[in-house]
Amino acid sequence: MNKNELRNRIKELELELSNLKSGIFTGNDSPLVKEKATDKFLSLSNYIQVYIAYINAATLRYEFVNELYEKSFGIPREKIIGSHIRDVIGEINYQYALKYINRVKSGESCTYENTFNFASGQKWVHVNYSPVFNSDNKVIGMALVSYDITDFKQAQEKPLFINKAIDSTSDAIGISDAMGHHYYQNKAYTDLFGYTTAEEVEAAGGISNVTKDPEVAKEKLDIIRSGIPWSGELEMVTKSGHVFPAFERADIIRDYAGKIIGLIGIITDITERKRMEQKIKESEIKYKTIADFTYDLEYWLSNEDEFTYISPSCKRITGYTMQDFINNRNLFRQIIHKDDLSLFEKHDIKVTKNLIADEIDIRIITRQGEVRWLNHVCQPVFDGDGNYIGKRGSSHDITGRKNTEKLIRELNKELSDLNIQKDRFISILGHDLRSPFQALLGYSDLLKANIRKFDINEIEDYINIINKSLQDTYNLLEDILLWARAQSGKITFKPQEIYLKDICDNIAEVLNPITEAKKIAINYIAVKEVTIFADIDMIKTVLRNLVSNAIKFTNNGGIINISAMQTHSDIIISVLDNGIGISPESMGKLFDISRVITTKGTAKESGTGLGLLLCKEFVEKHGGKIWVESEIGKGSEFKFTLPYNSESKIGVNLRKKSGSNNNTGN
Repeated sequence: MNKNELRNRIKELELELSNLKSGIFTGNDSPLVKEKATDKFLSLSNYIQVYIAYINAATLRYEFVNELYEKSFGIPREKIIGSHIRDVIGEINYQYALKYINRVKSGESCTYENTFNFASGQKWVHVNYSPVFNSDNKVIGMALVSYDITDFKQAQEKPLFINKAIDSTSDAIGISDAMGHHYYQNKAYTDLFGYTTAEEVEAAGGISNVTKDPEVAKEKLDIIRSGIPWSGELEMVTKSGHVFPAFERADIIRDYAGKIIGLIGIITDITERKRMEQKIKESEIKYKTIADFTYDLEYWLSNEDEFTYISPSCKRITGYTMQDFINNRNLFRQIIHKDDLSLFEKHDIKVTKNLIADEIDIRIITRQGEVRWLNHVCQPVFDGDGNYIGKRGSSHDITGRKNTEKLIRELNKELSDLNIQKDRFISILGHDLRSPFQALLGYSDLLKANIRKFDINEIEDYINIINKSLQDTYNLLEDILLWARAQSGKITFKPQEIYLKDICDNIAEVLNPITEAKKIAINYIAVKEVTIFADIDMIKTVLRNLVSNAIKFTNNGGIINISAMQTHSDIIISVLDNGIGISPESMGKLFDISRVITTKGTAKESGTGLGLLLCKEFVEKHGGKIWVESEIGKGSEFKFTLPYNSESKIGVNLRKKSGSNNNTGN
C-alpha cells in the first residue's frame, strides 16, 4: 500500500469513525446496530493496518483498542482496556502528548509525529486525535488513529546523512550531468580547488579545466562515458594556478532504467604522500648505497620471506650471487651448517613470531664447500602504523675470530698440559729422584762406618744393594731425560725400514737378566715377517717399556707374547702377559700426565710411571694410538698401531714371507 492509498484508507476510516460516534460511543442506536457498526469498524481498521483506540476524555483510560494497537505495544487487550494512557505509551510520550490531549478535550482535532517504543523496537508514528461528542455536544472521548511512518522518516533522513558524509569527507567530490556540466561539489572540493560554487567551475571551463593536461582530461571523460570506471594519478590545477598531484576515481551515474544521468569524480590530494614517497626513496637509495659498500652481508626480507634486497658482499662471503638469493628465498637457510640449523630455527621464531631482535653465531657452507662462521643479527621491521612488514638481517664473517679463539683454546690447553708436566717433573725430581739417593747415602754411610767390622759376605750384600739402587736411579734419570727431550721436541724423528723381529730379539736380550730371575718366557708371534717404517730408537723405547712393565707385573714362570697383525689401514702390535692385571680405575690413569700412578711389581719392583707416557708420545709421533685391555688376575694386553701408508712410508710395509713362531727368551 503506497502513501496515497494509505491516506485514502485513513480518510475512509475517519469518516466511518465519525458515523459511529453517536452509535458506539453515545449509545443512541439499538444493540444490533451497534454490533454491526462495531464489526464493520474493526474489520476496516485491521485491514488498513493502522493503530486505533478510544480513550475516555474524563479519565484518560482506554475503552477500546484494535488488534494492531495491542500487538504494537505487546500488551494484551484486556490489560490495556481500563489502563491510563500514561501506563501504555510511557511517561515521556504522555508528557509530549498532553498538550494535544488538552486541545482535543476542548473539541479540536490534532495531529503530531513522534517516536514510540513498541515491542518490535522504536518506531516513528503519525498520531491523529479526534474529539467524540455526546448529544449535548460535550466531548466525552477521544478517537485515536495513528500509523507507522518509520520508512518515510528514514527515507527523509537518508539524504541528510549522505550529504553530511559527503561534506565531512576529506576527498573532493564533484558531480556533473551526462554532458559533463558541473553542478555539485562538496566542501572539500571547494577548499581544494578554490572555486566557491559549481557555477564558478563551469564559468572557468568546466571539469576539464581542473586537469592540467587537456589530453588526459579528454581521454578520462571518453572512458567514463563509455561505461568504464576510471582511476589513476594525474596532475590537477587550482583556481590560483597551483599544480598538485592527485588520485582520482571517476564513474558514471545511472537512473533506475540504466540511463546515464551524470558523472561523479572523487579526488584525493596526494601531495604529502608523494613527498613522503620521495623521502623514502631517497632514504632507501642512501641506505642501499651504504649497504652495497658494507663489508657485511645485508639483506631485507618481506613478511612472506621473499628477498627484497641483498648486498653484493653476499658473493664474497657465501660464494652465491645476489640473483641466486633473489631466485631462491630459502637459499640462506639451505647453506647453514646442519649442526647449527636448529639454533637458527629458534632464532627465526624469536624474530618472526615473537617480533624481537636476536643475535647468534652460526656456520655456513659456501658454494666452494668452505665452512665459515657468521655473526648473524636479525630484527623485525614495522611500518608507520606498527604493522610487521618483514625483517632485516646482517651477517658479519667472523671465521678469523673463531679460528683465533680455537687457537687460543688449543694454546691454553697446551699451556695447561705443560704446567701439569712441569709440576710432574718437579715432583719426580723432588721425590722419586731424592728417595734412591737417600737410600744410597744411608747404605754407603752404614758400609763406611762398619767396613772393618763386616766380613766379606756382608760387604758384598751392601755393595749389591747400593748397585741395585744406583741402577734404578740411573734408569729413572734416563726416563726423565728422555721424557724431557720428547716434551721439548729435541728428539729427532728418523723413520727407516726395520724388521720388527730384530727389535724384539734385541729387547729380549737386554731384559734377559730380569726374565731369567723371574723365569719368564718372551715369545714373538707373527703370521708374516713384518718390516716397519719407523724411528728405531722410539720403537725400541716403546717395546722395551711395554715388555718391562709386563715382566714387572707377571709372576715367576709367566709368559709374555709379542705379536703383530695387519688390518686394512694399519698394523696392530701387541704385548700380552698373564700377570696380575690392572683395575678399571687404574687403566683410566695410565696415559694421563695429570694422574700418573706407580705400582710395585710382583717382586716389589718400583717405577716412575713415565714409561707409558713416553710410549704414548712416541706412538702418536708415528700417527698411531695406544691402549690397554686388562682383567684382574688374568693379565694385561697393551696394543699400539702404526698406520699403513705405502706411498709416504709412514707406517709399515709387510713383506710376504712364510709365517714364523720364534722364541726369543726362555
